[in-house]
Amino acid sequence: MRVIPVIDIMQGKVVHAIKGYREEYRPLKSQILETQDPIEVALELKRRFGFDELYVADLDGIMKNEVNLSVLCNICKTGYLKVMVDAGVTNPVKAQALLSVGVAGIVVGTETLEHLEDLSRIVKLSGNIPIIGSIDVKDGKVLSKCKELSGVSPPEVAKLLKDCGVEQIVLLDISRVGSESGVKIGVAQSILNKVSLPLLVGGSVSSLKDIFALRGIGASGVLVATVLHNTQLNKRDIDFVRNVKKNFSI
Repeated sequence: MRVIPVIDIMQGKVVHAIKGYREEYRPLKSQILETQDPIEVALELKRRFGFDELYVADLDGIMKNEVNLSVLCNICKTGYLKVMVDAGVTNPVKAQALLSVGVAGIVVGTETLEHLEDLSRIVKLSGNIPIIGSIDVKDGKVLSKCKELSGVSPPEVAKLLKDCGVEQIVLLDISRVGSESGVKIGVAQSILNKVSLPLLVGGSVSSLKDIFALRGIGASGVLVATVLHNTQLNKRDIDFVRNVKKNFSI
């Protein structure tokens, strides 16, 4: 089971994402470090927890098409983490910009995707760098500018993303991000019943119990942020998830 830390970047700083109300996001206040510098936060997550992956949401890229390319480049240059990035990529040109700074994966979110054919083109461009399709859900509905995805259920969206060639799926419940309200596994289960791709789940993971609930239905990993910074999860917990036997449950 992969436990992957998330950092949300806005105006060059790490912010605390809460329930998708982005205009209310404020610089990160963490119990494990005092900086909002993305590179320092990434390095501390590696040092403290031993992570080897990192998920970066570049909110300037997602909201305003102003990608923090130099910041992303510096995070990737540390060489300590495999960095997957959602920066609002909607076409091969934007994807190429991310590839040029050394990302280990490009996340293409339904929130910003405009045409499925663009996703197929991004997949073809990426070579051996995986493209990850993110099903962005808010208040129970899939967010998308794409006509082919408008009004479509998350499992059907997953099938369409798979048909475009994505190698992994993210289910991101934007309305529950940072809320620590606990995961709802029903939607994740319906996606896993529809497609045979690794599924990462993000939004409101609050405890080991949530992680093992997702593990129990076959999810490949979870995206976490708030529970790390408020110390609800520590390195011992993370190591336990990594090493526990397959049939273990809590």
